[in-house]
Amino acid sequence: MNSGHLPRGFTIIEVLIVLGLASFLFVAAAMAMNGDQKQTEFDTGARQIYTELQSLSTDVQNGLYTTNSPVSCKDVSGSPYFSPVAQSQGTNLGCVYVGKAIQFNPLATRSSFYYVYSLVGNQFGGTSLNPPPPFPRSAKVFASVGSGISGSFPPQGVKVVGLPDQFTVSKVTYSGNPVGIVNDIVGFYNIQTSNLTDNSSLGNNLFIIPTEASASSNAINYINADSVVNGVVGGYNINPVGSVVVCLSSPLEPREFVQISFEGKSDATNLLLNYSYTGC
Repeated sequence: MNSGHLPRGFTIIEVLIVLGLASFLFVAAAMAMNGDQKQTEFDTGARQIYTELQSLSTDVQNGLYTTNSPVSCKDVSGSPYFSPVAQSQGTNLGCVYVGKAIQFNPLATRSSFYYVYSLVGNQFGGTSLNPPPPFPRSAKVFASVGSGISGSFPPQGVKVVGLPDQFTVSKVTYSGNPVGIVNDIVGFYNIQTSNLTDNSSLGNNLFIIPTEASASSNAINYINADSVVNGVVGGYNINPVGSVVVCLSSPLEPREFVQISFEGKSDATNLLLNYSYTGC
């Protein structure tokens, strides 16, 4: 028997409420997905930067000579002198690959790139088979061969490595720096090829060269100067105590920072990757 009650539909207000809740949930889900995507891009970019730097350290440890350019070396007062000769790859006469120097924030700004200099040195000392002088006297920037040092931008002999995902270098810090120094050259040198009197296994050590704000045009001069003086602009610190910390940031995650720490270990595990949420 019919109860007399007819089925009723939704009122306009009820429909609007449901649509409003659905729209809110959709927007919230989209924002969450977008946030997750940005976090993923941020993490991926950080790991890419770390992997690139780690490969530079590993190349130095393994003694990887990365140039096809013909070159020969001869000793002049304990320092390498380079002159082009007709040599094929792998037969560079008297030359050994010594290490790499990395210059962060070369323009003392929030750089979206960094410079990498390849260092090459004498395989022998003088005209005999004696070992060459120890690092850094046995190292020079490779591409300053022949035509000398250039003040162009970027400097001669540099590999420009771009940072992914809008990352920039915020700052480089080291407790042993002179007051007011805002820029550093950080690098690795091969232990065995830098001092052939040492019969240790292949490995690399960390070095630091403090620089001033306008160091981009002076970097090659500093690297080639071979001055082993800790805590002085342009001087090598080949035995740093503590870590050099490179801080990077990206607008993808404006409240997060990436810290890459360079440690003074004699192998290719001398880099650490950390995340910070409070700045650096």
